[in-house]
Amino acid sequence: MKTFWYSGLILIALLLSPAPGPAQSVADGVVRVGLVHSPPYAIRGDDGNWSGMSVELWRSLAEQTQLRYELVPTERSSELVGALDAGEIDVALTTDLAAPDMDSVTFLQHHYLSTLGVARPATNKLTNVVQAFFNKQLWIIVGGLSLLLLVVGTLIYFVERGGNEDQFGGDRTLAEGIGSGFWWAGVTMTTIGYGDKAPATLGGRIVAMLWMLVAMAVSASLTASIISAVNQKASINFPDDLRDKRVTVVERSPAAEYLEERGYRVSTAPTVATALQIMQDDHTDLVVADANALRYTIDNKSGLNMSVTGTNDAPVAYALAVREGTDLADRLDQSLVRFILSPTWRGIVREYGGGR
Repeated sequence: MKTFWYSGLILIALLLSPAPGPAQSVADGVVRVGLVHSPPYAIRGDDGNWSGMSVELWRSLAEQTQLRYELVPTERSSELVGALDAGEIDVALTTDLAAPDMDSVTFLQHHYLSTLGVARPATNKLTNVVQAFFNKQLWIIVGGLSLLLLVVGTLIYFVERGGNEDQFGGDRTLAEGIGSGFWWAGVTMTTIGYGDKAPATLGGRIVAMLWMLVAMAVSASLTASIISAVNQKASINFPDDLRDKRVTVVERSPAAEYLEERGYRVSTAPTVATALQIMQDDHTDLVVADANALRYTIDNKSGLNMSVTGTNDAPVAYALAVREGTDLADRLDQSLVRFILSPTWRGIVREYGGGR
């Protein structure tokens, strides 16, 4: 009997409780879109107009879904996140999926993935070549190669001195004879082949043929080693090579968080452009930031002669974030997926991201 009454009360409560309502449209039908100046994703021009990868994406989506909107600029990304969470804006552009304090928002499909990059002053190739001559690794290679040439030269001398006195034997002393063999081994390895010395005996020619085959591999290895030594100054082992460097990052950025968590001491700057200018003025050695932002800023800001090395560390997925309780996620999501697969979006990425 009690079970019957309990079931009846539950049924009455369900019938009387209000059904959940549909997601509400934004106030006045105008979507408030928050954004912050962060090239190349959102770029505020001197005339106050906005462009950039995420801005172009939003404009295309708004046109496809027939949304009216107004742009609401903020000064810092942290303010953008707070405004969205507080309901002061409806959409946030170029939001990191890992952004903190985003419990009251919904992320759409991410539209761009970037990683950290390291910017540093561009080096002169000729300078790298000169510096390579003082590289310990290069001199170890030269020493080992000289020893190999000496062994081959000594061998060809002892094989040839009896049957080829004009070039390897005769009145030559032991040192002079080995020196002749050393010279022959060197010009043969480099394929210069002056022709002033050549083995005449069967044993000498066998040694010469074997040495020519070996020398091809030795020459290739030597070339690769020299190139490696020259490019050593142009490469960087991230993040280990940052230990003894002055490093600047953008404040409260993924780069700052990544390095500080690992115990690296860094200085901060408000923007990527400011950080690069600090390096241009020789007040820091390296700038670590979003690789795409570094490349775009260097390419579009005059006076910056720098190079960027990409990494696979700290990937950042950029996505539009919408406030919960609205119908924006449902209206935008499918159009967004179709758009980021389109040739138009690929063209936007090439324009603002160099095709990366």
